[in-house]
Amino acid sequence: TSSPSDSPISNCVDRTDRFSIDGNTKKWCRNAANANDIDAFCALRKELYDHCPVTCNSCNATPAPSDAATSSPSDSPISNCVDRTDRFSIDGNTKKWCRNAANANDIDAFCALRKELYDHCPVTCNSCNATPAPSDAATSSPSDS
Repeated sequence: TSSPSDSPISNCVDRTDRFSIDGNTKKWCRNAANANDIDAFCALRKELYDHCPVTCNSCNATPAPSDAATSSPSDSPISNCVDRTDRFSIDGNTKKWCRNAANANDIDAFCALRKELYDHCPVTCNSCNATPAPSDAATSSPSDS
C-alpha cells in the first residue's frame, strides 16, 4: 500500500518528512544535504533525485556538468528557479547559504532575515514565481489627488 507521502514530490521542493528507502525510514533529504559528498550520496540512492530534487540538483531533470557552478559568477543570483549549491557571501559571511536555509527549523524566517536568499535560493525560500513589485505598493499609494 502506498500513501501520498510515499510518492516523490512533483514540484521542485525537497521532502522534509521521514520516508523509507530500502527499508530505512529517515529524513533522507536532510541526511543528503548534510553529507560530505552530496552528489555521491544521491547517486547511491537514486530515489533521492525524485524526493530531494533541490539537494540532489535534479529539479530540471537534465543532468548538468558538476563544474558548471564554478564557471558561473559566484556572487550573482541564479536566474532560473534553482537553488545555488556553492558557497557565497552574505554580509561578509561565506557559507553554503541555501543548504543552511533548507536545514533551518523555520525556513520562512531564515529566508526573511536574509532577503538575498529569495534570489539565491528560490526553491528553498519559495520565491520561484515571486514578482519584484512590493506587495504593499497598492495599499500605500494615495487614493485622492
